[in-house]
Amino acid sequence: MKISECCGLPYDCIYSDAQGDYFIKYYQYKMKKEHVVPITKETAEVLKEQQNEVILEFMGATKLLFPTPEVTR
Repeated sequence: MKISECCGLPYDCIYSDAQGDYFIKYYQYKMKKEHVVPITKETAEVLKEQQNEVILEFMGATKLLFPTPEVTR
């Protein structure tokens, strides 16, 4: 995964299957298709923590998992 793809991850990019395994889904621009990659439960927990932090900082879910705060001048 390129850094630009990581930075552009949608807020709801993680999901689990019926067996409790976790996956991350993202769009790969070079190949012009979505990819699904298995991740560990620990990684899923870290991403869930990030989702919670986004909700706290931005007063709700955003489109991106790693949004950039607006800079005030």
